[in-house]
Amino acid sequence: AALTPLPGAEIPHLHSSHVPVGLFRTSIDVAGRSVQLVLPEDEDVIVNMYAALGRPDDDPHWATLWQGSVALAEHVLSHPDLVRGKRVIDLGTGLGLAGIAAGLAGAAEVVMTDREPRALYCALCGAAANGLSILPMPKEVSAAEDDDVELPAVIRFTGDIDGDGDAAIREDDGGVSASADYRGRRSAAAGASADRAAAAV
Repeated sequence: AALTPLPGAEIPHLHSSHVPVGLFRTSIDVAGRSVQLVLPEDEDVIVNMYAALGRPDDDPHWATLWQGSVALAEHVLSHPDLVRGKRVIDLGTGLGLAGIAAGLAGAAEVVMTDREPRALYCALCGAAANGLSILPMPKEVSAAEDDDVELPAVIRFTGDIDGDGDAAIREDDGGVSASADYRGRRSAAAGASADRAAAAV
């Protein structure tokens, strides 16, 4: 799928000035529906970022759309009754396609988890690109642990956006978690606990 640059949108890190990680938008067909994703240009950009951060062995594969995610999203959008009105978790969300599909299919809540805060950031931007309203990422998620550089606010997209669910972040068990009152609307939120990052759609 073609990538469209998002002017001025990037994932900041300690060495952004000489290893920029720009963000792009793409549209893929999933079960006859166009689903938007936000992602880096390719894995090589992420490999270069990790190398600049002194973490050359970190896994850059979250920045690529996995075929397993596409297959799961296809199944969810083709059978929305599997998730409609239910709470769903997307483990290792990466770019968030499966979680976004569950939100679009009417899940009451989708929690996206990934060990990489930058992946969650892209997943939340993708949720926003698909018309899902989102909560700001709390500090526990928004600062990447390797360089403590805070991620920017999730990109806002113009167009036909209909998500206006009420969502709130609350303190829970010493960490931050997400909750939302959806009332049949699609929403997204971000949260984290002490040992994992999570985002809810």
